[in-house]
Amino acid sequence: MNTPLTLVENDFEKKSEHRLDKYLDYFNPASAKKELKKKELDYVEKMRKAFALRTRLFSPEHVRKAIETEYSLSYSQACQIYSDMEYVFGKQEETDKAALKRFLTEHYYTAIALAVKHTVDDPLKAAEMIMKASEKLGNLHGLNDGTSALTPEQLMPPRNVTYVIQNAVIGGDVAKEVSNG
Repeated sequence: MNTPLTLVENDFEKKSEHRLDKYLDYFNPASAKKELKKKELDYVEKMRKAFALRTRLFSPEHVRKAIETEYSLSYSQACQIYSDMEYVFGKQEETDKAALKRFLTEHYYTAIALAVKHTVDDPLKAAEMIMKASEKLGNLHGLNDGTSALTPEQLMPPRNVTYVIQNAVIGGDVAKEVSNG
């Protein structure tokens, strides 16, 4: 007779461990630091290099090629490093949305600075770039979703403007003659 297999709690825990969990623990400031071996630390540096290139807005394919060339690896090894980098640092991005927000904010400010720098060359194109980056910054920080702490009326209250044109004072819809005295 065949006896049914049952999973013991320890079996499930063993299966749920991922081979990259040690790197997640290494980067997690809340967990107890586990020392990594020299080979594992070298792998961490390769993943950091891949992440640094990716955050500088290189395409995934460019990152793979750069890792392949810099470390004299095969293309499949570079792909594995890239995949592992996405797993490790992708998990960090999910847990640290504030860091990602700061990262994107810095990129938008860099784009605005570049656009301002090139206003002499083509002012219209530079203005469009500044507007797009500013709009994306506003969306990133939730300024364009209508949930701002201050309403537009509070930010720019109606003002009373008085113009004086040749002895006539114009304030709103009332015009008065100014006496010459």
